[in-house]
Amino acid sequence: MPRDKVEVKRIENRASMQVTFSKRRKGLFKKANELAIMCDADVAVIVFSAANKLTTFGSPGVEEVIERWNSHPDTIQALAQPPLDLNVEQEFQRLKKQHDEAEFIVSQLEGGNLENLSLEQLNQLEEMMQNGLVRVKAKQREHYDGTIAGLQNTIHIMGENVQIKPEVGVENAVHQERRSTDSVLTANANHEDDHDDILSLRLGPYASQES
Repeated sequence: MPRDKVEVKRIENRASMQVTFSKRRKGLFKKANELAIMCDADVAVIVFSAANKLTTFGSPGVEEVIERWNSHPDTIQALAQPPLDLNVEQEFQRLKKQHDEAEFIVSQLEGGNLENLSLEQLNQLEEMMQNGLVRVKAKQREHYDGTIAGLQNTIHIMGENVQIKPEVGVENAVHQERRSTDSVLTANANHEDDHDDILSLRLGPYASQES
């Protein structure tokens, strides 16, 4: 019969915790020893209990494994790199400094914080403002040119539509005139045929006598 799975969570009872710690520690060291023997691996296990009691297992020994770990190239490279938290903090401080400097320059461009500036700094600020004004005017000109080009394109399209409509109107008028002429000719022909038929009926007997 399979055993029920034990829920992995913190054991609140101190006595039960100690018993479980002792049993699981022996099982952990047994697995580590099997790994070292079967796979020819150097293994070190260091365990601190809740009571701060140190127990270790090492094959060939804990000190030898730790020394090998310290001399490994990957370990040396990892130790040479600053901690991630330090990198994040340094990047944050750098970005914050840039932000503060940018805000101060903007305030000066708006006419604030000018009291402590020298004549040379004021000239540099004026040059920055002039360069910025040139870029603003260039951007305005770009927008104006785009708007004008759009309007010209719209006017061109409207002009083409105006030219097309009269041509279509003339063509339709010619077509309608042709249809009217054909109708009149057809009506006249029918009228002549009817007139001939009536005349034949009236002259029928006389035509027979003459023949």
